[in-house]
Amino acid sequence: MKTTCTKVLALAFFCGLFQGCSKDEHPVVDKLETIEVKSGRLTFENQAHFDKVFDELMKNQDNEYLVAWESQHKGFTSMKSAYDNLKDTDFEKIAQQNSIKGYENVLQIRMENGEKEAAAVTDHPIMARLFNHEGLLLIGKDAFKLQKDRLIKIDSYNEAKIQKVFKSPNENSNHLKIANQIITKESKNLRENGVLDLDKSCTSTYDTKYRFKGIFILIGSTSVNPSGNWTADFSGKFNSVIMIAQHRKRTAFVWHNSETSELRINGNVAYLDDNGGYFPGTLTEVVAYNEDEIATANGWGNNYRATASVTASGIGTDGQFHACTETR
Repeated sequence: MKTTCTKVLALAFFCGLFQGCSKDEHPVVDKLETIEVKSGRLTFENQAHFDKVFDELMKNQDNEYLVAWESQHKGFTSMKSAYDNLKDTDFEKIAQQNSIKGYENVLQIRMENGEKEAAAVTDHPIMARLFNHEGLLLIGKDAFKLQKDRLIKIDSYNEAKIQKVFKSPNENSNHLKIANQIITKESKNLRENGVLDLDKSCTSTYDTKYRFKGIFILIGSTSVNPSGNWTADFSGKFNSVIMIAQHRKRTAFVWHNSETSELRINGNVAYLDDNGGYFPGTLTEVVAYNEDEIATANGWGNNYRATASVTASGIGTDGQFHACTETR
């Protein structure tokens, strides 16, 4: 069974966001809110209902807790689970057809050091659990479709409208733009327009086809719908600083997720606010067993300057310890 142990987990400037457990413990998950599942999609009564669930899950980011929470919703498969359930044969198919057709709601292809990586649609650990395998969730009378770079709103949804968005998602102007951004040097503004540069993520490759990987990113959002204010309900939820440790495998020249017996992450971040205040924080070691990824998201907010580092390490399939550190 997949288990996670948090060893003195502390982000000094983001308190109360994580819960720890020992290797032999199992999370006790109470139903936070009654959430109806319609056609495999989580259905929230209104925005306040969604906000309450989102905020509670942000306080319980342990992966085993999130798995147990998801399992309570019968007939629902999250984007995260859909991605984790892919097999080597799926990645072989993607490589052979040189296309993600049939998988576009679950993953994206991005380049890493000149190599292809089949990455999840979103790096946000909570959003990846709330949207289903189609990238959909329902709030009141509206539906929302999550893609790698945008959140699309489908007003007063019906199935025909949803299918139209699936067919031509880029034609829908009613969306919130979402972008991954790098943590830059302290002298730079972290809200510059540069996208996530994977060439600067750290990797430790072994046996030619396995690696540990560490990433420290920002997810930010920009409203492209000035005539409406619905994006305000979501923009703050996507504005996050995210630490990620992954274990990856290469199948048919495509890197993708791969479970390993032990995975660890630690790191730190420091930022300056508009008044010159200096705020350091440390994420002390988080240890996961039989996992392929550890991801932690924390609300960030304003356009602060920042520096950060992350270390990903663990026991590989060769039984040896491997590690890498990236500093930005």
